Amino acid sequence: MIKTCGISLNFFLFIGCFLTCSASNTPRVHVNSGEIAGGLQYTYNGRQIYSFLGIPYASPPVQNYRFKETQPVKPWLGVWNATIPGSGCFGPNLGQDIGSGLKLVGQEDCLYLNVYTPKVIEKFIYLFCIYI
Repeated sequence: MIKTCGISLNFFLFIGCFLTCSASNTPRVHVNSGEIAGGLQYTYNGRQIYSFLGIPYASPPVQNYRFKETQPVKPWLGVWNATIPGSGCFGPNLGQDIGSGLKLVGQEDCLYLNVYTPKVIEKFIYLFCIYI
């Protein structure tokens, strides 16, 4: 019983230390819609950069909103996982064989940004600006 408790305690201490160490390398920023957690990446020459992938910048243009002016993104609760890119928009699969016929890939819900930066500043006035 005591040996089992010791093993369990060591396991939970290891997991706690692992999560603490992992969390310290997670860059986080606050924007109007909520909090975003990004990731660390390295360029081909070894330079460290921060990445924030798949950040929604407008509500999905689906159903009644299709082919209309975009709507603001709704604020989210919790932390947005910005380590996974958002889905791509509809278009031809350019990586396919020419003789296999044209296949479309992507989704309508594709209004996402990927942001790469060498620094994360504590207080952002604006995370990004979009000029159309």
